[in-house]
Amino acid sequence: MTVRNRETFYVRTRAIVQQNLPAMRESAAGIGRFFPFRETGALCLMKYESPRPSFELCERIRLNQSVLIVPGARLGLEGYLRIWLGGRSEFTEGLRRIGIEFRAEMEHANG
Repeated sequence: MTVRNRETFYVRTRAIVQQNLPAMRESAAGIGRFFPFRETGALCLMKYESPRPSFELCERIRLNQSVLIVPGARLGLEGYLRIWLGGRSEFTEGLRRIGIEFRAEMEHANG
């Protein structure tokens, strides 16, 4: 990748991330706490409140909703999920699907 192409890629990715941040914040408000790595970074951590280990929760989301996110346990951060902010049109749909599973999880944990 040339330097010019790399910079073009970074500019495009930053624009997508900035577009997705409000949707991520809104989605996280109903699920858990949201921690962007940096405002311009393409990854974030989401803290959730459930006794279910992050690996099990991510696997449930993957199987039930076809959304791939990284369990915090893989990063030494149990109780967190790592979410990529760089998706385009599918990003908000992925958040919607994650929300379905989180709501089900919270009902199960509180029920």
